[in-house]
Amino acid sequence: MCLPGIEDDHAASSSPPWPEDDDVVAANNNSSLSSYISSIYSRWTYSYMNRIFQKGALQRNNNKKKPNSVETTTTTSQQVVHVVLTQEDLYQTPRSEKATVLNDKFWALYNTNNEQQQQQTKNNNFRQTLWMLVKPVFVPAGFCQLVALTAQLAIPMCVMKLLQEIEQQIEAGDNNNSDNNDTTNNQSIIGYVMAVCIFLLSIINALFTHRYQFLAYESGIILRSAVTCAIYQHSLKLDPQGMTGLTSGVVTNLVATDTQKLFEVMHDGHQIWSCPLAIVV
Repeated sequence: MCLPGIEDDHAASSSPPWPEDDDVVAANNNSSLSSYISSIYSRWTYSYMNRIFQKGALQRNNNKKKPNSVETTTTTSQQVVHVVLTQEDLYQTPRSEKATVLNDKFWALYNTNNEQQQQQTKNNNFRQTLWMLVKPVFVPAGFCQLVALTAQLAIPMCVMKLLQEIEQQIEAGDNNNSDNNDTTNNQSIIGYVMAVCIFLLSIINALFTHRYQFLAYESGIILRSAVTCAIYQHSLKLDPQGMTGLTSGVVTNLVATDTQKLFEVMHDGHQIWSCPLAIVV
């Protein structure tokens, strides 16, 4: 058990489960195609957050209309219900990102790497453990960034092609020759195709960019939580000799600063290859 109080079960009974948990998705699908499409739409558009946003908006509107902290009635003699957004309205922590789960997974991977590669230093083992821990989320984030970057680079090309077709159609209209009718029709079709491509690429860019940001944040949260738990548990197992020179300031710096740097690296890590690629292209 690490960091007591973080994974309290008092909210688990009242708060709804995280919608992207595998078992929740499987229960909602019910082997139905429409349910499967709905779950994909909810995951990529984050529509499952609408419930929280709507309740928060009602609370804000009620606070603005609140006269003198006294419940009022409408013209139809219906009592006004004051909506309050509470902690129970928020979703539970994803099961794969709970502190206990991440802590157990971290030490299992760390000990496995120690047994398989005894020749490596502890620093290499630590980095490899962090990579194996975050790889299932960080790699899909890179794929989403690649698709979003491709869409971003393709949009200006489609716009340039559309402008070229418009200019050529204007020139053909000025000539007003019957031989140019077929060419004008072809240019119109190409122009419509380019307009549709720009629209679709904009949607793809928006979806994959937001998914990339979500997965990048999730990668940072996984690393920060896992390392914080590992530091806490390891500090409890140190003997007096091992705690020599280990002050509370050092531990606080590890938990507050170093883990935050890991979070920032995960959030901006894919910019290392995506930015140069965008500049070159």
